[in-house]
Amino acid sequence: SEVVRPLSHRLVDARVSDADVTLSQGARNPAKVNVREVLRFATFADPFRPELTLFLGLTMSLGSLVFLSPLDAQLWLVMSLLWAFGVLWLMRKFVRSRLERLSVPTRVVTLTFIFALAALVPSITLVSELPFGSSRAILFSFYMLGIAESLFWSLAILGGLGHARSLVIDALRSNREKLLWQRARASMKMWAQQNSIAVALHKDVQGALLASAMQLKTARESNVTDAEAIAKIRGLVLESTDFLMLPRSAESFSQSIEELNRKWSGIFRLDVDGGKGSAASIRRVDSDAVALVTLVDLLAELVTNAIKHGRANTASVSLSMVNDMVVRLEVTNNGIPLSGDRTEGFGARMMTSVALANGIENFPGGVRVWIDLPVT
Repeated sequence: SEVVRPLSHRLVDARVSDADVTLSQGARNPAKVNVREVLRFATFADPFRPELTLFLGLTMSLGSLVFLSPLDAQLWLVMSLLWAFGVLWLMRKFVRSRLERLSVPTRVVTLTFIFALAALVPSITLVSELPFGSSRAILFSFYMLGIAESLFWSLAILGGLGHARSLVIDALRSNREKLLWQRARASMKMWAQQNSIAVALHKDVQGALLASAMQLKTARESNVTDAEAIAKIRGLVLESTDFLMLPRSAESFSQSIEELNRKWSGIFRLDVDGGKGSAASIRRVDSDAVALVTLVDLLAELVTNAIKHGRANTASVSLSMVNDMVVRLEVTNNGIPLSGDRTEGFGARMMTSVALANGIENFPGGVRVWIDLPVT
């Protein structure tokens, strides 16, 4: 008859996908510009932009250089732009790294002076066409310095805003990763809280009852008296029900294998593959109580499913380290191949809840299941 699966429903809801996360759209207040913060980033992030300054200067003066100015004026204008480029390049190389140690007001004064120095020669070149010392020449000089300061400060602020934007994006990305980790951790804790009673009912009680029924059938076929078989079955059932009342202790991996073989004696045999790295992987699992209990629970569920659904009677289990923080449990049994219309049961949900990755596939002669679990 069909075995009742008491906890075949989903214990823990599926983790929410990123696409399902929506941000509440509350009332939005207009953004306020913090001038001090703008200046703080603008005065140390990337205040000197020699390449961009040279490009803009050549672009704005290209028409006059080609069509209006005589040759000597063209040479002076090119030299003045190279002067501005040289001043800004030297400042970026030798002064920029020291700006962050200064206060914001000191930085503003320092940059204003440096920008004026960079604009000095271009301003003199343009003013040279006017009578020296005239009011028009003086006013034009201040005008050109103002234009240069505005240009340099605009470029500095753009560089500061770009740097601030990258910092904000990095902080948001870091916070998002922390939130996703905490959400996954909360899901694992929820599973751990429900795992004890769930596995007790499903694995230990149902598994013990299934093993008891098959033990009784095997005993009768072997002409063993019912009294002897019932005594053995009674021990299995009492041990299973004691699980509900006594706290669980982490056994070693080898002891867990022996316990499974004892429970399924004469029905199913589980062997450990002692391949390369297996001993080290077993020691690693034995030292992590959480990983050991989870691995044993999964292994017991795989054995029950292999017997019930796959009609298997032997299986080989191996442990290997995927990396320093992940152990892989691999179980191959000699059961019948999986069908394509199988439904997701308790074991599949358990693997999805606790495993980093898992897979199940047919191979010649049986079925292979692998599960990756985190270890500390």
